[in-house]
Amino acid sequence: MTTNASVFINGQSVIEGDKLFVWRKRPVVVTAYRYGHRTRSELLFPSQINPALLVSGSLMVSAIAVGPSEPEVFAPYAAIFAIDCMAANKRHKKTLVIGEMEKLKMNSTPSFRLWAHPSLDTLAVEEQYEVQYDKGKQFVKASSGKRVPPLDRDRVDTLVIEDRVDNILSELGYQASSPSLFAEYEKHLLLDARMKEFVIHEVSGICHRRVLEMDWIVRDIFGRELYTHSVTGESQVFSNTGEGYSDSFEDAMYHAIIILTDDPGFQELQQQLAGVQQRVFDQLDRIDLPGGGNKTISRKEEIVKSQVTLINKNAHASGCVISPEGHILCTYRIVGQKEKINVQFSNGRIHPAQVLRADPYTNTVLLKADTSGTAFLRPLADRSHQIGDEVFSVGTPVSRKLSQSLTTGIISAERTENGVVFLQTDVKISRGANGSPLINQKGELIGLVNEKYTGHGIEGLSFAVSSADILQRLKIQYIN
Repeated sequence: MTTNASVFINGQSVIEGDKLFVWRKRPVVVTAYRYGHRTRSELLFPSQINPALLVSGSLMVSAIAVGPSEPEVFAPYAAIFAIDCMAANKRHKKTLVIGEMEKLKMNSTPSFRLWAHPSLDTLAVEEQYEVQYDKGKQFVKASSGKRVPPLDRDRVDTLVIEDRVDNILSELGYQASSPSLFAEYEKHLLLDARMKEFVIHEVSGICHRRVLEMDWIVRDIFGRELYTHSVTGESQVFSNTGEGYSDSFEDAMYHAIIILTDDPGFQELQQQLAGVQQRVFDQLDRIDLPGGGNKTISRKEEIVKSQVTLINKNAHASGCVISPEGHILCTYRIVGQKEKINVQFSNGRIHPAQVLRADPYTNTVLLKADTSGTAFLRPLADRSHQIGDEVFSVGTPVSRKLSQSLTTGIISAERTENGVVFLQTDVKISRGANGSPLINQKGELIGLVNEKYTGHGIEGLSFAVSSADILQRLKIQYIN
């Protein structure tokens, strides 16, 4: 056996020359590992006689040839073994060649995060069918068991991906988990997919080839589609068991992920993600908002009227009006890829609001609703706040019925993350109040709450991106 290669038969480690007794007509799983490579194959004992190899009652590992050790070489190898089981006077034996050991495209930037989009948890395969071969003739088998013409492909099942994609990405060197706080936009991508076809090719009860056709959809951390790549993944798993069905699907998906991560376009996207967003920022024109000459609101009963609730299907978030013409600030996350979102104002009326621009670095969005005359807050363009200053926030926690809820606290600290200033505060922010304005005692908007630590034993750890950074990143200025 070549150095740095490990071989397992039915989970038991073997070396060249070992003999392993196995049950007749039970699947034999041969797994070969080598750092940076992978392969897996499963075989049901065949019934035909092969007089070339005769080893009584055992499976013998006779050769494992992995090939050259250079990492850039796709080293072919063969695991050749003989099976000789006694059943009356009939011998069962087979020589199997397991193709080539596939080179994995390892992530060259370990700090880069790539993980499964939540939609993969319940993703269905659009077309799934079996192709069987009988006396040299090919036909398609439907879920009912009846033979149907090859062109009539039935949707027969759905598959739950769960955390399989994340497990595969972890093996490839990615950090396959979502960040909890202060995500660096240019180092995070979400992996989504469309599963188009899963084809099972079967001969004599043994599935010897399974093919998965799919589109990988790469999104940024807010769900915006950035790149799509169509691939065909093929399984190396051989089986006629129910367990083999699940294994072969995962194996085909593994191959499909390898194809994606080896794609030049995907690799370029990782390298240029920050540059793409910077080019978008450079092309933005400044937006002039009215309200520069207005005095700030100091009465809290008037300030709460500037808070709005954003409605996204069954979810909601908070925001605030920042001009008398209906300009609104909220978090990027609630809007996603939408161009419009419904906004409920303090008087209970709901108006559609248009997305004018968004910035993933500060996680903020500027909206415009067709309304005027509403109370508004003027964002502070400088950082005149101090640690310990009393502040308050107003939002819509838990339920839309609780809109315009006011809570108070102090500025606990100032943090700079990824070039953006965040104000740490002990103001209580509940679910649904994300995007609430953080306001000083003069009635000035000094930040927008969009980050929070949660968990058992954690209290009063919320963060608001400073209004000065919001104005700078969204290129907003006020005119008299």
